[in-house]
Amino acid sequence: MLHATKKEGETLLATKNTIYVAKRRVKMESLQGLSPIVHLKNQLGNSDYSTCVKTDDDGTLKALFFCHHASLELYSAYNTILFADSTYKTNKYKMPLLHLAGVTGNNKSFSVAFCFLAEENVDYYTWALECFNSAISCHHLPPPEIIITDRELALMNAIEKVLPNTIHMLCTWHIEKNILNNASKIIKDPEEVKQIMPHWSNLVKILTPSDFYASFQRFSALYKPHFKA
Repeated sequence: MLHATKKEGETLLATKNTIYVAKRRVKMESLQGLSPIVHLKNQLGNSDYSTCVKTDDDGTLKALFFCHHASLELYSAYNTILFADSTYKTNKYKMPLLHLAGVTGNNKSFSVAFCFLAEENVDYYTWALECFNSAISCHHLPPPEIIITDRELALMNAIEKVLPNTIHMLCTWHIEKNILNNASKIIKDPEEVKQIMPHWSNLVKILTPSDFYASFQRFSALYKPHFKA
């Protein structure tokens, strides 16, 4: 940015810190004394986003759900599968973010809704899913047939409570990551660890439960006692 503002032959007295302080001042002025999450809520309220807010007895904002109208239009066409994943406090709002995403007919993902949560527990996940359920109901849209998550038990329990007719499945990417992490800890032979994933990939492609359980028994036998049925 400094090079962009400097003209040929001029001496530029500004430093990186000057720009940093100026940007921070503009940011603080735009907040108008509000917390970042409350400012976001106000901004969303003046846009094409639908929002829901959860506050405590003191009026402190504890959760913020929002979804764009265009996202619901996409969801109306592609509502068979929904992905639900919660990220940790890696954003400027210092709150976990629940992300609901769909997938189109050509395997392109799209965001359906977001929800900032004060805590990652059953009560907050239940509230977030109820907001989502309310949003799709207002547009006369069906709930997803399948929701895919990692093994977040609180989220899984909330799904069962709010969307009892929706099938829940675990994300294979998270399963594979977990297998490798644990296998590398308990199996000392790196070559044996590498052999696990091709066997696992073949296993998850099996279409019928009976064939899967039979193959899983063989898979378990190869790597016992590390993996058991």
